Amino acid sequence: MPIEREIKKEIEKQAKFLEDPDFSATAAEKLGDTKRPEAIPSLVKALKNHPRTWTRQMAAYALGQIGHPKAIPALAEALQDPNEGVRCSAASALGNIRHSKAIPPLVKALEHPHDETRRSALWALGLIGDSKGIPHALRALKHPDSVTRKYAVTALRRISNHIQGMPAKNKESKALQLVGPYIETKENPMVVHKIYQAALKGEISLDDINVHLKILRKQTNA
Repeated sequence: MPIEREIKKEIEKQAKFLEDPDFSATAAEKLGDTKRPEAIPSLVKALKNHPRTWTRQMAAYALGQIGHPKAIPALAEALQDPNEGVRCSAASALGNIRHSKAIPPLVKALEHPHDETRRSALWALGLIGDSKGIPHALRALKHPDSVTRKYAVTALRRISNHIQGMPAKNKESKALQLVGPYIETKENPMVVHKIYQAALKGEISLDDINVHLKILRKQTNA
């Protein structure tokens, strides 16, 4: 088909531009715009080897735009890139792919010493929305960094939204299905941790969750 031939030509053209220092980042972005898996090899090569950090960052972004699981290994490796912008872009791309195979490298990234890398990993776990991310987001609720704790709240809200209406895989999922819809966007992380633990222990029900939250909010903010 003529359209397919044009797309192939565009991918080949932009792949060549990846070698040009002046146009490499723009070429990576355009390859991502194609949304075609055929562009993945060139983008992976740029992500791994390009000397310019901005190009590596755009290559990671583009792989996320394409959204194919084939890119997961390269993006997982990029979570250890020396540049934080590249690491964060790789984490976001893994979240955009929304595949369970992206969870292990993101969980590992939660232990990274740099704040933004950890936060990006939490953001990505929330985008994926898999219940496997629940225990890791819960642990992050007690992280020393206050912003990381807020990202953990967001991740749990997003996972909750994703698993609502699905059969609960385990008691952790069931507890989050119960309390998730009642967690506010700017909820105190300690409130989230306590209400979740109460749900996990079977100490609250749908009928009295708002009462428990009101009490916890008052106690925490006192």
